[in-house]
Amino acid sequence: MKLRYILVASILPFLYIGCDSSTYIDTDGRYLTSLSSSKNFDSVSSEIEFVSQINLEGNAVDIALSKDKNVAYIASGEGGLEVVDVSDPYHPRYIESFDLYEYTNYVEVDGNRVYAAYVTENTRAYMDIKSFDISNPTAPIYVGSNINKSTVAHYQDKSNGVLVEVDDDGVVLYRSGGDRYIEAGRYNLGDHAYAVRLKGDFILVANGRDGLTILRSDIAGSSGRFISN
Repeated sequence: MKLRYILVASILPFLYIGCDSSTYIDTDGRYLTSLSSSKNFDSVSSEIEFVSQINLEGNAVDIALSKDKNVAYIASGEGGLEVVDVSDPYHPRYIESFDLYEYTNYVEVDGNRVYAAYVTENTRAYMDIKSFDISNPTAPIYVGSNINKSTVAHYQDKSNGVLVEVDDDGVVLYRSGGDRYIEAGRYNLGDHAYAVRLKGDFILVANGRDGLTILRSDIAGSSGRFISN
């Protein structure tokens, strides 16, 4: 099965323009600022609810979910590919890990296959990608490798009119505002947040040395606001 290419729009640098400026991004994922229209884009103060956390063997840097979103496949650096049952986000259950014999920082699900590999920082390209059959999502079976692919980690995800992304500090949520996403709130995490996937109201974060961190928001609700503690 051929791995789909992931096309990611070019990202403009994040600009911070004083404490009175709002930040938002357009619907293509490009960073903008309120320099020319601050009165139309007001930052909204919101909260995120911490749900659970599970430590992993390595350094969690990318994450993908099975089709039913009940299993998380995590690129865990020197820990290889790690598999976690997230059918109950309040009680994630570690399943198993696969040593890929190299630093693993990319993972992708495509149909009944999960792919994992090392992606270089400068070229975003790799020569060897491991492929696993996940017809049974909780029991991946290694089936071989492909070559000459390229992609990037999952730094953002969208659902029901909101966009969630990770940055150096943690997780940021944007609500849809017509042709732009308006910043609605953030949650700072103890370690670097590398990648994010959405499962209904739950935000699953590849959280570096802190492993898999699960947060919750009102993404599936009508307000698009974070749930307060």
